Amino acid sequence: MSTPVWLQDDVVATSTGDGGAAGASSPHSNISTPSWLADDIQAGSGGTGGDFHMTALQIDDGVPTHTTGTTTDTITSAQTRKTTTTWGEFWSASFRRDGRTLLITLLVIVVMNIPYLKWALYPFTIFSTWIHELCHGLAALMVPGGKIVKMEIFPDTSGLCTFTLPANSNKSGFVASAGYQGTAVIGMLLLTIRRTKRGPRAGTMAVALFMVLSVALWIRNA
Repeated sequence: MSTPVWLQDDVVATSTGDGGAAGASSPHSNISTPSWLADDIQAGSGGTGGDFHMTALQIDDGVPTHTTGTTTDTITSAQTRKTTTTWGEFWSASFRRDGRTLLITLLVIVVMNIPYLKWALYPFTIFSTWIHELCHGLAALMVPGGKIVKMEIFPDTSGLCTFTLPANSNKSGFVASAGYQGTAVIGMLLLTIRRTKRGPRAGTMAVALFMVLSVALWIRNA
C-alpha cells in the first residue's frame, strides 16, 4: 500500500546497505500510533496483503453514519427515535415527567371547590389575587401616561386595582383583561423555570421582590 500524502513528511528513506535496496522507516519509530490515527485505521478482515480500510464519518440528511469498507451502520439519533414514537409512548413519557404536577393540579381543583377544605388553600388564593391585581397595574403602567393609584387585597380573597389612564387612551380594554391574561403568563413562566437547576430559587426570589415592592408602593388597604 502506498504511503498517504499526509504521512509522507514523517517518513524518510534509508539505505539497507546491501544491494542498495531502499527501505522506509520513521525517525520516530519508537513512538506508538496516536489514538486519533489508530481509531481511524482498521485492519481489513478477509482481505489480502494486510489491506487497510478507512473508517469515515459522513452525514446523510442530518443523521451521522459510519462507513467501514462496504458496510454502513446508521447511528440512531434522537430525531429518528422521535419520528417513530407512538402516541402511547408520548403520553407515557409525559406522565412520567410531569405526572406529579398534573396530580397536584387536579387535587387543587378538587379541594378549592369543597366548602371547608378550600381554606387550606387560603395563602395560595391570596397569592393568586395579588398576581391578578398586579397584572392590572403593570398593564396600566405599560400605557403611556398610565399609573397605579392603589392596590387592595381583601381577606375574602377579592382584590381591587385602581389605576388612571389618559383621557384619549383606548387601552382600557387591554388593562381590564390583563388580570387573567397576566396570571396565565406568570403561571406558565413559573412552570417553565421549575425545570432548570436554579430557576425555582430565582423565580421565588423574583416573586418575593415584586411582592415587597408592590406592598411598599401600591397596596393601600383602608
